[in-house]
Amino acid sequence: MKSSQLYLVFIFSAFFWSCSFGQSEEQAILSRLEELRGKAAINKKLNKIELLALSKEIVEYFCPVFEFEPPEDYEHSELKSFDEVKIRQGFLKMKSYLDQLELSISQEEIMVNGVNASVQLTGSALGSASGDDGQFFEHHRGQLEMKKLEGEWRICRAIHLENLRE
Repeated sequence: MKSSQLYLVFIFSAFFWSCSFGQSEEQAILSRLEELRGKAAINKKLNKIELLALSKEIVEYFCPVFEFEPPEDYEHSELKSFDEVKIRQGFLKMKSYLDQLELSISQEEIMVNGVNASVQLTGSALGSASGDDGQFFEHHRGQLEMKKLEGEWRICRAIHLENLRE
């Protein structure tokens, strides 16, 4: 093998190694959140089989028990706890109610401590609901508590910090 071919093999090996092993935990968390954002977006109607398959994939982004802490002024302001079944049911309900949903995440601040991480972020949602409810826009600041389970970062708790739309 010529030295130029060896050099190319080295370059490709280094590239693939850096893509799979050289990623920082912060980058892995951002990638994971971006994957979830893409799966939660709605830009076309899915059939029931596609929805069920997607709901099963969505569960993989959450801890076995996921907690949501809503804003204090929310009508049901107590801590909500969801297992895998409730996460899937909530996702299916959202997907059936909405015709379109675009999500964005910005201003991420990530603090990693071993297998635990805290992510402060700003997120917005633009969508339209079925029926007479029309379009909506939401813009919030929140915090995610994540844990690395089986090599993947999962969301264990979401805390609503501020409604930025008001």
